Amino acid sequence: MLLTAFLLLALPAVVVTQDFMRDHGIAFAPEERNDFDTFASIRALELRAHRGPAPVVVITGASTTRDVLVSDYLAAEYAARDHGGAEVFKLTTSRQNLWDSIAMLDNVPAGARGIALIGISAGLFSAGPERVAENNAQARYAFRSAAYDEEIARLGIAPEPRYGIYLLDNLEFFLARSGPIARNLLHGNAPPYSERIVGRDARVAPEQWDSIGHMLAERFAAYDRNVGYGEQALDRALGRLRATTAVEPVLVEAPVNPRFLDEFGQRTLFARHARRMRAFAAARGIRFVDLNEQVDMPPADFFDWAHVANEATVERCSRAVAAATADLLPETRR
Repeated sequence: MLLTAFLLLALPAVVVTQDFMRDHGIAFAPEERNDFDTFASIRALELRAHRGPAPVVVITGASTTRDVLVSDYLAAEYAARDHGGAEVFKLTTSRQNLWDSIAMLDNVPAGARGIALIGISAGLFSAGPERVAENNAQARYAFRSAAYDEEIARLGIAPEPRYGIYLLDNLEFFLARSGPIARNLLHGNAPPYSERIVGRDARVAPEQWDSIGHMLAERFAAYDRNVGYGEQALDRALGRLRATTAVEPVLVEAPVNPRFLDEFGQRTLFARHARRMRAFAAARGIRFVDLNEQVDMPPADFFDWAHVANEATVERCSRAVAAATADLLPETRR
């Protein structure tokens, strides 16, 4: 009996390794089409295993960044500028906070070349220790990050223990998806990968607009209290990236609906945030791309407060970022 129990516990731990998850996780782990946490986790593991001379384009950030930095558009623009060999690793997720982004960046392997497009916003820097503690990244992502553990410890949050066995170290992730995983394995039809949200085809309703707007305005009221935490954590993340790789970081300010800024009194805060981020980037010798300046985006282009609905505008945003950063990539002429 004890031997049987041991085998039932030990066998999955032997089979479900980091390499197994990287190579096969897409076939069984996603909960649904919009399970960006799982999709980004698998891409992060693929990035972690990346070797060779091909440059990488790593993208982190929340849903507002996810919606406007589309791999195909970026790759096409980079290729048009003699950088067609770069591989895009899109690690954006819904509700990704800055500490999540740091965990994603921690997957860039030593010696890699390329650029990291780090999606930022006033909302990202409004999150402080309380929001990070509520996030529970261990249940969201299928990898562990030493940088993430270090950064949350600085906030007074104890990292989850490590055991040196992939399945045990990431057990919360698999337990949170045990039902969908069983269903996918049983029926063999896991939701297909999509880097863009599926099923959103209408603007937010007026009553939702008011509710979301007031909720976000309340969240952004914490910006001045928390921005220092974010800047310090990001500064250390940039230092780690530059110490071990030839990947050049770029800060990309995500779009925001001008109607939201005006109706909920946020224009001054967002302008001050953009100035602060521009100064932060300049002090560290890195590039800052503000999509709100680079691309004309009227209110009609948005689903809601910051998610872009107009496909032509999405393409313009992707191509604008590629055009502003192509010179940072190693040449890959074919």
